[in-house]
Amino acid sequence: MDISFVNDYFVPVIIAICLGVGFVLKNFLPTDNKWIPLVLAVVGVACGVAKFGITLDAVACGLVSGLASIGLHQAFKQILMNGGYKINETTEDEVRDYLLEKEEDEAEDEEVEEDE
Repeated sequence: MDISFVNDYFVPVIIAICLGVGFVLKNFLPTDNKWIPLVLAVVGVACGVAKFGITLDAVACGLVSGLASIGLHQAFKQILMNGGYKINETTEDEVRDYLLEKEEDEAEDEEVEEDE
């Protein structure tokens, strides 16, 4: 099955706009992550219709480009994470939980040593 026709529907300008909107939604607005793909799909369709007029191709182009921005973000994020760079810093809660788990493990080890 040849899906190379999908390449015709990628519009870099729409992808860039959706990347920007997604970044704002993720970092500056209190948005649940499950809504970001839907919002970017709608923004992509709106941009596609604004650029090409109201046609089925414009809707498909905007939809594909909007959703491609999510894939592009995830690919970029994975490349950075596998390269040893961490995008999101560890929160204070994560640090506290880690330290508590470490203390509990040490206490269990001491109990085992005392029992022996």
